[in-house]
Parts: sequence; structure tokens; C-alpha cells
Amino acid sequence: MGKVAVIKVNRYEDAEKAIRRGIELIGGIDKFFKKNEKILLKPNLLKASKAEDGVVTNPEIIRAIGKILKEKDFDVFLGDSPGFSDVKEVLEVSGIKKICEDLDINMVRFSKDKIFSNLDNKLVKAFELYENLDKFAII
Repeated sequence: MGKVAVIKVNRYEDAEKAIRRGIELIGGIDKFFKKNEKILLKPNLLKASKAEDGVVTNPEIIRAIGKILKEKDFDVFLGDSPGFSDVKEVLEVSGIKKICEDLDINMVRFSKDKIFSNLDNKLVKAFELYENLDKFAII
């Protein structure tokens, strides 16, 4: 059975410390990732809004996770397909673009879709997702 760590954080500025502690409690980052893997961060980027509006994943969460992964030399990407705005606008307005640039996180646009099939599944035989998701080791 998998482990889950729950760490209380009162301010987003304290997210990195809490995320590091959580990773430590579940066995360390090396337990989940292999050296030089491509890792995709998939935040919630619903629409262009500021972090304090609570509509998108707070940029401090992206900063913390991105920093931790980059310290281990992972190839880190970030992407989503916003429902109500252009992804470039969402990244800019939310402040996530600046964090990605600062940490050298590659931003990808979920634009082309691919049908992934799973004929053995009783409920869903096929579903449509961003075509390059299979290029990443973990999401």
C-alpha cells in the first residue's frame, strides 16, 4: 500500500519546507524517480487569474516542487490545457511563467490530442489526452 504524508502549512511561502518533509516521510524522492527522467508537472491552470484568487495552482507550490526536482537533475516540464484562457496568458497572469523561467522548467502546451485505448477496461475503452504524455516518466 502506498504512503501519504500530510503536512500542515499556514502560508504558501512555507510550501517548500513542507513538501521536502513530506517527500522524506514517504521514502525520499529517489524512491519514485530514476536519474535523468522527464517529469511533467501538471498544475491546475483553469483560466488567467492571479494566485491569490485560488483558481490556479499556487505558484509557490510549482516553485517548491520544481526546485526539488531540479536539484536532482531531472528534466522538468510543466503543462496543462486551460479550459477558459490561452495557456500563455494563464502562465503569465498567475506568475507561474516567471517561476518556470527562473528554474529552467520547460513549458509545454497541450495542443494536439491522441486517442489512448484500453480495450480491456470495462468502463472506458478509449480516452483522448495530450499526444505527448507518453514521453514523460511520471506526471
